[in-house]
Amino acid sequence: MKKIIKITALMMAVVLMALTFAACGTTATEEPNEVKAVDVKKYSVTFYADEVPAFVADQVKKSMKVYDSENDVDLGLVTEVLNEDAICYASDAGKLILTTKAGYRSLMITTTVEATEALEGWYIGDTLYGIGHTDTLHIGNTEVELTLRSFEALD
Repeated sequence: MKKIIKITALMMAVVLMALTFAACGTTATEEPNEVKAVDVKKYSVTFYADEVPAFVADQVKKSMKVYDSENDVDLGLVTEVLNEDAICYASDAGKLILTTKAGYRSLMITTTVEATEALEGWYIGDTLYGIGHTDTLHIGNTEVELTLRSFEALD
């Protein structure tokens, strides 16, 4: 007598799912961790804003902590601050002239962070940043919207 084994579609689906999870689980979790651990370097990171209220910009000083609260990322301490008059263009008798904007400052800060370079930008922790990335950052007791201007390797 021959025994007939019936394989149902549900049984096949369960077996295929188990094999897929087993195969994906090992490769997806091991490779990125190895790459990140090897490629972590120190970078000088510069952020800027063209126009910040002067009373905010004047509060930013060297050695203040910079923190991206939206992504929960520590961006180091301020190592350099450039706080200058905000410039803009205005019309004077039909001609554009370069002038300053009263009550506003342009602000540029530099920090030092440990990051991993990727094709898409740089990872600080698990958060990807790229040139032109704009975010609201906490600097000391201020909150300022700044744009990432440069990422320069220090090593």
